[in-house]
Amino acid sequence: MNPSLRKVLKKLIVTEKTAQLDRTYTFEVETTATKKTVKSAVEALFNVGVENVRTCIAKITVRHPGRKHTSQKLMKKAFVKVLPGHEILLENLDK
Repeated sequence: MNPSLRKVLKKLIVTEKTAQLDRTYTFEVETTATKKTVKSAVEALFNVGVENVRTCIAKITVRHPGRKHTSQKLMKKAFVKVLPGHEILLENLDK
């Protein structure tokens, strides 16, 4: 396995909204990652088939209470839909 594929996926995002999506998993990925590299990374790391990948770039505002300092950073999310019958097990995330 290519070690650079592991660097593409930063973390799995699990919220109430993403848990309701059918066969779709949300990952925070590198801002330079493309849909093809995200797809190959998920297929290689979790041994699942990927149906499609959607990406978006979100601005995150970080505020510090009590101070007059705010900052913004860019975060890229990838919504990965796996093939029917496949699923990503949370136990595989520690590897």
